[in-house]
Amino acid sequence: PKSSSNIDKKCVHYELPNKQKNSVSTKDIESTVDDAGLVRIELPKNRTGFWLVEINPKNYAINALERFDVYSKTAEQSSAFARYVDQLPTNTIVCIGITDTAMAATRPLPASIYDSLRKLGGSQHLEPIGYRQPFCFIGAKDLPQGEAHMVLEKTKVIVRLQARVQLNTNTSAAPFICLIDKHTDLFDVTAHITTSCHTTLNEIDEKE
Repeated sequence: PKSSSNIDKKCVHYELPNKQKNSVSTKDIESTVDDAGLVRIELPKNRTGFWLVEINPKNYAINALERFDVYSKTAEQSSAFARYVDQLPTNTIVCIGITDTAMAATRPLPASIYDSLRKLGGSQHLEPIGYRQPFCFIGAKDLPQGEAHMVLEKTKVIVRLQARVQLNTNTSAAPFICLIDKHTDLFDVTAHITTSCHTTLNEIDEKE
């Protein structure tokens, strides 16, 4: 049964910025916001490449939703992704995910992709993204390398990342963003189906 808090939550349409800079970005994406301020974006399925959400670090408003099709237009879109990351102001929060695959089976992503992810806090030693591998990333422009929250999983695993953004002012330099309370949820679809099948077979055996 649903809790009363879930029942009472009301969702209304959330207007995403309609000013995409990348040529393959998709407009008219359905999105809602509930009365707790949680924004849900329904990304279209089976769209290759990266989806990128740019978030303002001052008020947490969504600045942009972009798609970079590094799968089918690898060279062109990898360059576009690099240019986009380079022009982001320091501390801009970035969330990246995929809804199909980021790369082709026989065409690895170029090094520039990983260089750009490092500018958002990715590790110095990033594991290459494989064909149809679930990939999820939360970072910020000029975040120290290794401080981003990132997961690269095997196929048929649903990934959910959470992190809290904090402005670190305990420094003589300019304030900078840091990510705290990082959390990862994984749902293995194959394991779930296998477990369900075993359970069903056991129930049949018991009945017989």
